[in-house]
Amino acid sequence: MIDSLTIFEQVIRDLPVDRSLTREDICTEDFLLQTEHELSVYYSPIGDYINPFAKVIIVGITPGLEQMRIAFEEMADALHHGVSLEEAAKIANYSASFFRCDASKSRNDAGRT
Repeated sequence: MIDSLTIFEQVIRDLPVDRSLTREDICTEDFLLQTEHELSVYYSPIGDYINPFAKVIIVGITPGLEQMRIAFEEMADALHHGVSLEEAAKIANYSASFFRCDASKSRNDAGRT
């Protein structure tokens, strides 16, 4: 968990915390992991924290730009306020989790006909 965060920690700390982030703030060379033809893959601080008490793990869901933006904003804000790197990852992961609400709704809807 901490390895990828420590690589990007300073760049995340340098993000502005006084406004909403834009695509131009987070889809940068600093966060670029790989490019092939017209496809680019960027780091996002979603999934760096793993809840040791989780009963279900979902693998393979890729966050969209909105979840990525939220995660970076929450992570930068938490670090700006002196929160530890691990706690900041936990906050970012929870805040940006699009699955948090959608999963319970889907679970409830699944039993209906």
